[in-house]
This record gives sequence, structure tokens and C-alpha cells, in this order.
Amino acid sequence: MPRTVTTQEATIEIMQVEIQVLKVGKKQVTMGMFRQLPHEPLLEGEEVHLRGVPWGHVCYWWEGDGSQSEGGPRLHVVWQLGAVLYRSVIAPQPPRGTRRFFRDAIQSVMDRLFLRLAGQAGEMRILNHINGVLTVEWQHFSWSVDLDGDLRFAYELLIQGNAAADFLARGVACQQGWHSVYAENTEKYLKVLEKWDLHEVTEADLVAQRQALMDRQKAYEQRWGRQWQTLSALPQLFIAV
Repeated sequence: MPRTVTTQEATIEIMQVEIQVLKVGKKQVTMGMFRQLPHEPLLEGEEVHLRGVPWGHVCYWWEGDGSQSEGGPRLHVVWQLGAVLYRSVIAPQPPRGTRRFFRDAIQSVMDRLFLRLAGQAGEMRILNHINGVLTVEWQHFSWSVDLDGDLRFAYELLIQGNAAADFLARGVACQQGWHSVYAENTEKYLKVLEKWDLHEVTEADLVAQRQALMDRQKAYEQRWGRQWQTLSALPQLFIAV
């Protein structure tokens, strides 16, 4: 049953609230002054080191502030390097560029694994093929392959037979279809196949490379998350209009 609070019990108490103000000399920093602070990343490298000393964060945003935000929470951090103040926009998740690096690196390894298995009958299953994108399965792994460009050329060479001599014989002899096209560009396409360096790596090597990249990515994201928590705990700095 809810408790009734009477007016005789309730009071209003005046409390002091501490506000931290960003100043230059004796003057409070204005919006215009804050916009003039150079925008430089505070967090550096895969180890997510601090490049300088963070002071706090300012709740002020504008078009072209350098945030490149994907939406959601973010911090506009004021930080010091030497005698100079900078600002840096930091989100809970790592930058797009770094996330893209790990995604592309892992995909490259899986593309090589896909080609490594392509010439081995029964080793890999193709579950789906939509608009040039294959969904493939091998052992307990399932992944997508965008069958385009050099990857498509290498795959077609492999499924037609790994032996270069056999490929050349069939390519030169055939005057129609894709064989004649490849026959005209034999050197180019053999170089494409060599580029993937499939003879110097095993399936186990590629699986290990994938796991190592995933471990690196997880550790990086955890370090980024810890820095985000630390920076979120910094005081908000108030500036003048």
C-alpha cells in the first residue's frame, strides 16, 4: 500500500551544485572560441593510448564539427597536448575505418579459405547464391563470399581444374564461351590465381589467421570500451553562449 506524504513532513532544501567552467585566463570560453579548438583524435592506435591529458567534455555540437557521428551517444572531449588544447569527438564504438580494417582482413582470409577449398570436391557446400554472393559452409564455419573481380576469376579457374597446363590446353582449344575469353588473357588470369598464394597455406593456417584477427579485434574493442568509460566519467565543462 502506498505511503501518504503530508505537507508537514515534506520540505524543500537548497543544495549547492558544482559547475565546472572552461576558461581562458579569466574569461569563460564561448561557443565561438570552442569551435576554434583544433580537432584531433585523442585515442591512438590499436592499443587505444591517450595522446594527451583529457580535461572533460563539452555538450556542444554543430554541422562540420568533425564528429562523423553514426547517431547515439558521443563525447566532445577537451584535451591537452603540451601547452595546446584540442577537442576530439569520441563514440562508444571504435571508428568506422578501424572496424572496416578488421572486417576486410577477416573477409580476405575467408576468401582465401573459400578458394583453397574450391578445388576439393565435397569439402565445402554452397548453401545459397544470390546476385553473385555465395553463402558457403565448411565444417562448423558458415560465411558469405562476394564472387566478383579477381576472386571470381580465381574461382572459375579453380573449379575448371587447378592444373595450369590443363587450363591452357582447354582455353586455347575452345573458341566459344568463357574459355576463349580466358585464352586471350592467359597470363593475366594465371597471375590472378597466383596472387591468392594458395599453395603456401593450409586450411588450418587460414582458420588460425581468422581466429587471431578476431582475437585482436575483440581486444581492441575492449580497450576502446574501457577508454570510453573513463572519458564518460570526466566532468562536463560549461562554456558561454
